[in-house]
Amino acid sequence: MRLNSKGQVTVPAELRRQFGRREGDEADVADSCVLLDVATADPQWAEWSGKALERALVGAHAAVRSYRLLTRDTTRYRTYFPRLRLIAPD
Repeated sequence: MRLNSKGQVTVPAELRRQFGRREGDEADVADSCVLLDVATADPQWAEWSGKALERALVGAHAAVRSYRLLTRDTTRYRTYFPRLRLIAPD
């Protein structure tokens, strides 16, 4: 899909049919950008989970790009990047 000069987007007919959309229906745009932090405490993956600098770069990248970050390390990211939107497993 592309924006035209007026900032409008045409939703392809196949998607309109799939979701039952018709002319005049309202639609929302959702932010689907999510960055994945693979850091883990699991010993099997510990050496692959990254060092402090690498994790800081992940957090900074997510913050600058306004991405949400999927991580298990919420404490560290909330400490250093308080405005970062985190997604964490329960």
